[in-house]
Amino acid sequence: MPLIIVGAFFALALIAFRGKTLLRYVTFEICSDGFAFIVWRLIQPSDFRFALTAIAVLKLAAFSVALARGAEVKWSATRAAVIAAIVYAFVIPTQMRAPIDGDEPFYLLMTESLVHDHDLDLRNQYATLAQSATGRTDLVPELGDPVGKHGEQYSRLEPFLPVLLIPGYLAGGLAGAIATIALFGVLLVRSTIRLLEDEGVDAETTRALFPIFAFAPPIIFYVARIWPEVPGAFFFVEALRGVRQRRIQRWLPALIALVLLKLRFALIAIVLLVAAMWRRRPRRRDVIAIIAITVPLVIVAAISIHSWREILPLNPSRYAIGIFGLLLYGAA
Repeated sequence: MPLIIVGAFFALALIAFRGKTLLRYVTFEICSDGFAFIVWRLIQPSDFRFALTAIAVLKLAAFSVALARGAEVKWSATRAAVIAAIVYAFVIPTQMRAPIDGDEPFYLLMTESLVHDHDLDLRNQYATLAQSATGRTDLVPELGDPVGKHGEQYSRLEPFLPVLLIPGYLAGGLAGAIATIALFGVLLVRSTIRLLEDEGVDAETTRALFPIFAFAPPIIFYVARIWPEVPGAFFFVEALRGVRQRRIQRWLPALIALVLLKLRFALIAIVLLVAAMWRRRPRRRDVIAIIAITVPLVIVAAISIHSWREILPLNPSRYAIGIFGLLLYGAA
């Protein structure tokens, strides 16, 4: 593993730098690797993984500084995405050291049900947890999970993320499912860089901002977890780019995907939809197309997962608390 990390940072240098900047960074890498080896031998850390992670984080910080301040840098949205892909590839194993938790195993159970049973009834999955890629044999239905007329056991989670996980799950089980989220993280990085370029932000500023959102909270915490936040962030940025560019073929599919991922994301989608309609000054057929596509999808998502009692503001105080929570959630 140490040699792989060393090789990865040399690869990052070759992707990002050229000329004197590349020479200086390679020299720094060689010296820092030698220094780390000497310190390692002197201290003999008891926790191998923690020490290796600490070294990798320090090296990534040094690389980020060189990327921001280097004079000869090869920079583009695609290169930023490749850099992020290399870093995220090392994040995935660190997250797989512990069993998946929270909503993660239930998203994966839904994926397994879609693949093996071609439905969302999880009775078979709960009965055969020992064969599940979740690695969790202690799972029981979550509080509030709906039950069908014939005893079908469903999850209250939206099913769109499990659908997106299917190719990765088929390719590599749990690791493939997590890699799917990491892939959305890579796409998010590329789209965010393109958004900054679209808005006229100069390359030097973009390079300085890149590690702050790509390798810092909250993205780095979500990028290797089976949660909808990173795919949602990608669709949000794509929708925002589409609205700014007045390209309905970009923002409309992104908004639909955003709402299907999590019903609460509809609050974001509504604002962007109003902005898109206001900026585009759409023709009547555009308005009809938007309503015809968006409204049925929202209704299907709402009825299949949440009851109307949960959605309608029957209890104003709880709705006020929920809105406040969504503001904090949206800030992240």
